Amino acid sequence: MEKLNLAKNILMTRILSQNACEEFNKKANKKSLFQASERVLFLIEQYSSVSPSVLIEKLYIAKSNLAPICKQLLNEELIKVRQDTIDKRIIYYSLTEKGKEHLKARLEAIGNSVIECCPEGAEELNRNLEEINQVLSKKF
Repeated sequence: MEKLNLAKNILMTRILSQNACEEFNKKANKKSLFQASERVLFLIEQYSSVSPSVLIEKLYIAKSNLAPICKQLLNEELIKVRQDTIDKRIIYYSLTEKGKEHLKARLEAIGNSVIECCPEGAEELNRNLEEINQVLSKKF
């Protein structure tokens, strides 16, 4: 495999993904389809219970940026917080039922936008994205 082509494909995937997200934003009349708060909710769902340090690591955001997002999600009752049983300084976030419903609705809206945008290629796109995610998740 040629390293240059690999780098070009990764860069093009990033650009096209960003363009697709922007197109979905227009269709949904949203400022940002994948807002930071939605990415936080998604990762909390993936881990079921997750510490702020894991969110910071996975989202590549500063603690000072994560704190207000989590505060907002707590105020909206989309997430809940619990302390570690041994070390009370450690906290974990998990989704509330309201948070699960909110995330499900957002993911369905995103899925509908993708299908509407490219109905003939949605299944193939999903398979390819699953493969990409499998490969990348081994390292990142």
